[in-house]
Amino acid sequence: MEDALAQNNAGQIDGHLRRTKYVGYLKVALIYLAITLILFWPLTINIANTVVNGGGDVFQTMWNLWWVNYSLFVLHTSPYFTNLLYYPIGASLVTQTLTPLAGILSAPFQLVSMPFAYNVMFFLDFALSGLFMYLLADHITGNKYAAFIAGLIFALSPMHIAQAYGHLDWTGIEFLPLYLLFLIKMMKQKDLKYAIGAGISFLFISFLGDIEQGIITVVMTFFILLFYLSTKRRSIILNANFAKSLGTMILVILLLGSPFFLSIIYGITNQGALATASQQSSIQYNEIWSQSVFSYILPSQFNNQFHGIATSAYGSIFYPDPTERTAYLGIIASVLALIAIFYDRKREKFAKSAEWIFLGIVFFLLSLGPFVQFTTVTATTGIPSLYYLYSKIPLFNLVREPGRFDLVVTVALSILAAMGAKELFNHERIRGITKLKTEQYLTLALGFLIIIEYVGITTPGPFASSMFINAQIPRGYQELGSVQGNFTTMILPDLPNVTNPALYTGMSEYYQTAFKKQMVGGYTSRTNYTQSLTVEVIPISLSSLYLQEGYGFIYPTPIIENISDVNLLLLAYYNVHFVGVIRSAYNVSSLSTLYVYLTSLFGLPVYQDNTTIIFSTANALASKAGSNLVAYTTSPWIPGISLCQSPYSCNSTLSRMWWGSNARSIMVFAPTNETNVTMAFSALSYAGPTSLQVILNNPQNVVASEQLNQTQRNFSVKMSLQPGLNELLFYGHSALYNEANTSINYGLNNIIFNATK
Repeated sequence: MEDALAQNNAGQIDGHLRRTKYVGYLKVALIYLAITLILFWPLTINIANTVVNGGGDVFQTMWNLWWVNYSLFVLHTSPYFTNLLYYPIGASLVTQTLTPLAGILSAPFQLVSMPFAYNVMFFLDFALSGLFMYLLADHITGNKYAAFIAGLIFALSPMHIAQAYGHLDWTGIEFLPLYLLFLIKMMKQKDLKYAIGAGISFLFISFLGDIEQGIITVVMTFFILLFYLSTKRRSIILNANFAKSLGTMILVILLLGSPFFLSIIYGITNQGALATASQQSSIQYNEIWSQSVFSYILPSQFNNQFHGIATSAYGSIFYPDPTERTAYLGIIASVLALIAIFYDRKREKFAKSAEWIFLGIVFFLLSLGPFVQFTTVTATTGIPSLYYLYSKIPLFNLVREPGRFDLVVTVALSILAAMGAKELFNHERIRGITKLKTEQYLTLALGFLIIIEYVGITTPGPFASSMFINAQIPRGYQELGSVQGNFTTMILPDLPNVTNPALYTGMSEYYQTAFKKQMVGGYTSRTNYTQSLTVEVIPISLSSLYLQEGYGFIYPTPIIENISDVNLLLLAYYNVHFVGVIRSAYNVSSLSTLYVYLTSLFGLPVYQDNTTIIFSTANALASKAGSNLVAYTTSPWIPGISLCQSPYSCNSTLSRMWWGSNARSIMVFAPTNETNVTMAFSALSYAGPTSLQVILNNPQNVVASEQLNQTQRNFSVKMSLQPGLNELLFYGHSALYNEANTSINYGLNNIIFNATK
């Protein structure tokens, strides 16, 4: 009887202690949440309609959150492919920053608004980043106040703050320290629950964050195991229990993650996603998105205390994107880390800190990219870094931004800083200052200094205005959602511009969450050329882009054609019923030019407010489209080569020149069977005699074979066209060039079609 009572009392005490512990964790999370709410107060007070100003990325991310739920629960399809973007071919989203778990978890909040759902996930990511690092540091140091400092460093690190401006997939970094906590316990204890916890954490890393984080986690795990194998502590992992735990973790990842992994594998093997990603994983591309040594030394531009610094020397360190090239370690955190290393060297010979020093150094080298950069991208030293070897590993080189390896540097710094804070709290001289609440006072002081150093205090003014953006969807696009029928929508500009490539394409993609119809164009994280081509062949798309950038209302093509006829034909082919215009993309003059043209084409708009204009194409397409012989290029004229004086205009001699390579094609639409069509054009060769063949619809149907030289000559070709689309291929061959050579072979201009009965 007494034994039973004792066991019951012990159980009650254990339960009380567990509840007390979890209440303590909740309090810590709420403190981190409160700090985040204060620091990002413009979001807090406008949580339902304002988001961080992350350009097109933030709008794309809100589309991602919506699309995951819409594809799974409405369309009942995989979220890794969509037919709603880049109509009519669709888009693979395997390499998209999709965050499927964030989409599912945010579903209830999307009922309020997409900005609200985004902001809830945003604030939770910060709070949990602090909490989970707190749990890891508390386990390692056994000091809750030191652990709190670690959580603050990790959650508010400049790297995290910078990524948070638009990259929700990299705002959600919280499960990496939780994974490490389970991994450490898995190595030292036999309980398989830690292996299960590590496996589930890995899935959250990969799918609440993104697959790049998953790859980085695998690399980090490899180096942790390598570290243990190379030390006297190798017995921790060289035993049957750890092998069993590791196998269990992998099994959990494969089983629970199979819906995601199978969709990704299918997308890679059937939709060319791997090739798309690999195009942006070259050494030259990696160099752009690498950290420099100075990135770790210079304070972040996302700290409003430093945001106004406009010196070219300072700003160039973070060029071309401060989001990716911010890695400031901080004075407070670095000093605390050095304190830890100093005392650990004296007492334990680096026994406690060596693992984290090793990880910090390895991932610092990986973050520097293929070749070490001390300052700017253009000042690459040519000294190979560790990433150069890493980039040779198939699949793993899909982490196209080496700078993102600084995530693990931040983890290591946070743990070392916690160790240093513990040493500081326990130092006799420090404790002698006040015998009461030494740790609390120092934690408050250090925490305040870390916040100021990392984030600053966002006060009302230009900084706050520039870093946040209103994300309310114009009412006109909400009303489109109630229009019945299957149709396509185009929103101009629908091609990326030079100054802010993804802003307007991302914005129009976000508007799609209101009307839920397919659209021309869109914005994906890894866009392949075929997707872009579906937009670039439409004259109004290229013309509106050039108009936006101040080069006039032009359509660069060698074909002399009624551009309105081409527009109407292609809009009809794409089934475009509505054309929208984002007003803010254009200045007053450019907007007026575009408005006049669209009105001449479609009539007066059916909706307009101070943000958008929407035209209906119904009358124009019904009466005009497909009534004339129409020719258009199947790929845009690529300016800026050879004889062109600027990227957008050539000299008067070759004012409509189309630069060919070895083969180029155009499409010709014939409304009926046309048996007497003449195509006139001018052509020249760039280097020596060139044979030019004109091929119609199939390789055996050569309608012309001409010899070109370096003098511009006029040609005329007769042909018959079948009703509908006909493809004309211009193929040039010179002894100076082989098939694999992409050098320019010939040039064409002034292509004119004439059909007579």
